[in-house]
Amino acid sequence: MDFVKGLRLTIFTAEDYKYEGNILFRQIVDRLYEASISGVTVVRGIMGYGSSKQMRQVRLADLFEGLPIIIDAVDTKEIIEGFIVEHSELLTHCTVMTSPVELWR
Repeated sequence: MDFVKGLRLTIFTAEDYKYEGNILFRQIVDRLYEASISGVTVVRGIMGYGSSKQMRQVRLADLFEGLPIIIDAVDTKEIIEGFIVEHSELLTHCTVMTSPVELWR
């Protein structure tokens, strides 16, 4: 196996955030897919807060909406950075983080 230097894109949002009337995290994942990003995983959090400082946590009454969402994507540095620049308007209300990774292929 060989490895290439890559970049991990981590996007923090909430499952009830919307962009232009549609669910934000789904739009982000759709655009990652359309950009042919190598791998994407979406994780639903049980508790957390973001820039709004609004605490979100699992409660029986709201088990199905409003929880934190983490989207992880990996690809080459150039592709991930290009995605961030091209879709910056979609990422405005998210916390976006990148970190270097080694992609084994």
